[in-house]
Amino acid sequence: MSKLIFDLIESNESTPKKSLPTIESEKIFYYINNKKNMGIAYVLWFFFGSLGMHRVYTGTKGGGWQALIFLLSWILLISQLEYIGAVSFITFAALYIWIFIDLFLIPGMIKVSNLNLINKLSIDPSKVGFSL
Repeated sequence: MSKLIFDLIESNESTPKKSLPTIESEKIFYYINNKKNMGIAYVLWFFFGSLGMHRVYTGTKGGGWQALIFLLSWILLISQLEYIGAVSFITFAALYIWIFIDLFLIPGMIKVSNLNLINKLSIDPSKVGFSL
């Protein structure tokens, strides 16, 4: 019985003690919790693409606001009965061509956003599994 107790005490002593987190590990933890996710960006693109929410999520400067202004100008043109013709169609088509092109630009937007976060935190990209 006493041998079992001594073995238990020795096994507890041999386990390494937990050390306090370093600044580097806190930065990595911050990066992991705040990096942008491509799946979320595509969901935002699919449901709210005409509002530019995927661009707001990825931090693309001005892109979300431009898409929103584009959509609102199209709605304004639709509300004016005399402008329903070609001008409205061109605005509508340009907005959705832009949204379709964003389908292929989202991976780059995510990569740039995550790289900006890495640079802001000044951590080594290889430590968080980021490859260029």
